[in-house]
Amino acid sequence: LDFERLGDRSGVASFTLGLGARLSRWLSVGVGIDLGFSTRTSFDLYVPDAADQGTVLLNPQLKATTGAAPLAGIALFPSDDLTTTATIHAPVGVEMEGENRIRFWNYSYPDNEDHVLQRYTFTQAITPLRVGFGAAYAHGTRPSGARRWEVATEVVIEQWSEYRDRHGEHPDDRWENTLRPAIGGNLDTDRGRFGLDLGYVPTPVPDQTGRSNYVDNPRATTSLSWELPVHVLGTPVSVGLYLHGQWLVPRSVEKRVDAPHPVIDEFPDDARNFVT
Repeated sequence: LDFERLGDRSGVASFTLGLGARLSRWLSVGVGIDLGFSTRTSFDLYVPDAADQGTVLLNPQLKATTGAAPLAGIALFPSDDLTTTATIHAPVGVEMEGENRIRFWNYSYPDNEDHVLQRYTFTQAITPLRVGFGAAYAHGTRPSGARRWEVATEVVIEQWSEYRDRHGEHPDDRWENTLRPAIGGNLDTDRGRFGLDLGYVPTPVPDQTGRSNYVDNPRATTSLSWELPVHVLGTPVSVGLYLHGQWLVPRSVEKRVDAPHPVIDEFPDDARNFVT
């Protein structure tokens, strides 16, 4: 059992570049790229004696490339108090492909072949297509022009039905697309800017009643923040304190014999032993 969806992301470095601009009083746009990494490896292996698998000579070859997944966003300002947004993120992740070409000294190869070929695919931290929509409403102003309070909401649609596991395959029990909602607010005072956010992250993983064992929970999230504007060498900056928490909703699943892809033992009842 492994938290594949969350565990992979906690150990993979990510890098994003973005650029935004306000084109007019009522329109802002932004574009960027998420940088992922792809690796292809190959090993030429020579086994001097097929009966002695502990002695192996190999020549590795490694090729690493960087893949770019685009992202874009748009913000509309119908009025001074209202903001609407839309964003899109293309799928991104870490992928590795490789092959082993194994040669034995005393081994009978199939016709027209001089090696045993093994291919493999490994994917990690695959994040699917995401489309988000948001809106914020602000009311009141301070003497400096800052808004007094603001409330906002957003939803993010994630295409988890196209998820590929660590072997580059779609799970037998396909994952589900999800809709992730969140709501938050800010309060601007003389003592700083205070914020509170609440969200819910549904799990795309169906009940694991059959052969697969993907572990994943729905999550309730919350964030608290405090920001204070200051001036450093005449330049306005902000310092802040942020606290983020997640609660994994308890989940219990039992295997079922009538599952679409049920658990099978290593030797099914109708298996035959060709040796005997």
